[in-house]
Amino acid sequence: MKKTALILFLALLFFSPGRLTSFDAGVRLEMGHALWQTASVFIPITDANRHYLIPHPTNRLLGSTFHGVGQGLLFIPFSWLAHMMGPGPVAQTVVLAFLYGPLMGLLFWFAMAGMLARLGFAKRVSELSASLILFGTTALIYSVGILQEEIPIAILFCWGTSFGLDYLKSASPKQAFLSVLCLASTGLFRTNVIFAALPVALLLFDNLKAQRKPLSLNRPALAAAGFALALCVMVFGTFNYWRFGDFFAFSYAKLPAETVIFRPIQWDLAWAIWFGPGKGFFILSPLLFLALDGFRRGRQRYPFFLGGLAVALVVSSLAYSKLYGAAFPDGSESWGSRFHI
Repeated sequence: MKKTALILFLALLFFSPGRLTSFDAGVRLEMGHALWQTASVFIPITDANRHYLIPHPTNRLLGSTFHGVGQGLLFIPFSWLAHMMGPGPVAQTVVLAFLYGPLMGLLFWFAMAGMLARLGFAKRVSELSASLILFGTTALIYSVGILQEEIPIAILFCWGTSFGLDYLKSASPKQAFLSVLCLASTGLFRTNVIFAALPVALLLFDNLKAQRKPLSLNRPALAAAGFALALCVMVFGTFNYWRFGDFFAFSYAKLPAETVIFRPIQWDLAWAIWFGPGKGFFILSPLLFLALDGFRRGRQRYPFFLGGLAVALVVSSLAYSKLYGAAFPDGSESWGSRFHI
């Protein structure tokens, strides 16, 4: 296990561009730094970041990101480590590019392989599949290059599914708590994770049917699951109230009208999200054409999961095609194929 982890970490390190390539991730890093150093969610507004920040209600020199708090919280230990290494952007770049990125990729691999093993696949098949997904799709780009929230979200979904599968077998309150905590925590990163929640729920349902026994909903397990959900809702609402004075604020609505525009469905953009031109799903991850055969092979074992997955992919693509970014009208840098991974 240690040897595998070391080999994977070094491989991911090899693919790292050695720099922070996403401005969004940089803003979230600043927020994480502010959270632990000044106990604030507001950072100074500069010419470089003003388009990514929503001004403070009373102090227009400060602003807060419209992003979720998830990656800001995740960045706290890495921000602290960079601060201990010395001031300036160099330490931050070193920590993110050479530690955070490969570590997220490593966790993604183990989370994916572990989930596949719980689904009944052989250890070798699970590890090979996790390797193909990590190194043969956009998962690699977002692990070590762009360093945004897609990979942490994928990790949480894999963990949540694994704990959920464990709960179906054991009816343990601990597994119920961990499953709901991981799955609900994805909402702290992005609201569009709702599209992934449907196939995950149906995957668990397919496995429950395969076990041919009723779902055990004992009171301790329900209480544990409810507590986990309440924790995530409280973090989500507190962060919103801190920034906007509104517990259930939709942060994108706080952006200037010209920054993000929701339009009627753009069919050319819906097509481009999958097949290009631009950053299409199968353009960047052609290996995923193999998943089409998976639909054929798995339709008897996972009928509800595959149906839910197809619905989620189609509906999310249509929803993303409604979003028009002023700087990138083709959707290449907007909500799109990068979330399908």
